[in-house]
Parts: sequence; C-alpha cells; structure tokens
Amino acid sequence: MAGIVELRQHKRYFAVNGAYAVLSPRGLTQGQIIDVGMGGLSFYYFAPGWRLTEVSNLDIYLVANGFCVKRIPCKNISDLIIRDKSRDYPMVVRRRGIQFGILTREKQSQLEQFIAHHTRQEREQRNEQSSTQQ
Repeated sequence: MAGIVELRQHKRYFAVNGAYAVLSPRGLTQGQIIDVGMGGLSFYYFAPGWRLTEVSNLDIYLVANGFCVKRIPCKNISDLIIRDKSRDYPMVVRRRGIQFGILTREKQSQLEQFIAHHTRQEREQRNEQSSTQQ
C-alpha cells in the first residue's frame, strides 16, 4: 500500500471540543473543527442538501470562553461525505477542508493563540503513536 503524501506546509493540531467554524458570507455552514494549523482547518458539518458554495471568510468560535477570530480569509479545498442520509440518520454529515488566505499580523497572532491554547497534540504524532501500538 502506497503511503500518503502530505502536501501541507504547516502542521495540523486537533481542536478541543467546542471549537466551531462558521463560513461567510451568510453563515449558513457551520460545524465542529476537527483540526487546524496556520495554513487551514477542517470541520464536520450537517448538510441539508445544498451544493458546495465558494466562501471568502470564516470565523472561529470557542463555546466555552467566547474566544473568537473573525473574518479569516479562506477558500474551499475539499468537501467530502462522511455519512450519507439514511432512514435512521436524516442528515448528511460532511467534512470540509479550508485553506487560509493571506493573514494580517493580527489574524496570524489570533490564530497562533488559538492553536497554542485550544488544541491537542499534532496529527502526525498521534498517527505515529497509534501505528506503533498496533
């Protein structure tokens, strides 16, 4: 089996529970952040059936303490079905990948603060640990 080639320039970190992304312009798409890095993030969301729309900004929110980073420039990279609608599960669950655009110093600082204080270990470390335990 061929290995997965990592194309990201920045490390990704697992987000804590209660961290959410809200996409602009209308805020119709929002969901729980899975992982985040200085180059982008991914999140799960419920899709009632509309098609992928291009976005220009997103907001990051923490439910627990009100931390917020607003209007981060971004673009869609991926949008995958994780769980399809069924008789037992009426909503489609999707995973969207987002790439950040050019960040101002203020946005970069806020994002660094979010990663430093509201994430868990790096994705690569966790994957290595689970593969060595098998």
